[in-house]
Amino acid sequence: MKTRGPFIVACLGGLLSGLDTSVNIAFPAITAAFDIDVSQIQWVVVSFVLTYSVLLLPAGRLGDRYGHGRIMVVGIVTQGAAFVACGLAPSFALFLLARVSQGAAMALILGTAPALVTLSVTAVRQPQALGIYSMRSASGLAEGTPLAGLLLQSLDGQAVHFFRLPSMGALLATASLAWLP
Repeated sequence: MKTRGPFIVACLGGLLSGLDTSVNIAFPAITAAFDIDVSQIQWVVVSFVLTYSVLLLPAGRLGDRYGHGRIMVVGIVTQGAAFVACGLAPSFALFLLARVSQGAAMALILGTAPALVTLSVTAVRQPQALGIYSMRSASGLAEGTPLAGLLLQSLDGQAVHFFRLPSMGALLATASLAWLP
């Protein structure tokens, strides 16, 4: 392995992306908190997924041009701000705007993570490293839902945004500042 730092940061970024499944469990709490009709809850997913889907390729290109580590750090910091904005949003419209910001940040993270993985290992180890990265991303998908269920038993819907801030956002930001070129 060339260097473990970027590989670890990329895997943590993949994990962070998967943890967004926690928001799906909070739909009833979000609907009640903003006093919206249940048909409007689809915009919580659409605003996030559409944004990161559209921006994923341009984010990868930004990484190619300005440095994958640099763009990853911008994504991580923006993601942290978006978690706070989602958790503190006073209206549904501002909440959706924060979800768009979260989607843009996730595009920066996911658009650069695979490149960081492949650049951090030798060519022979790239398939294995990409497999581990994919596994960490998938484990985030599996972990987000039960974590949200536990949080929502005693806290409100904002907890699904705030728990990712110290647990992953701060950890990932610290690791990226220490280990990314």
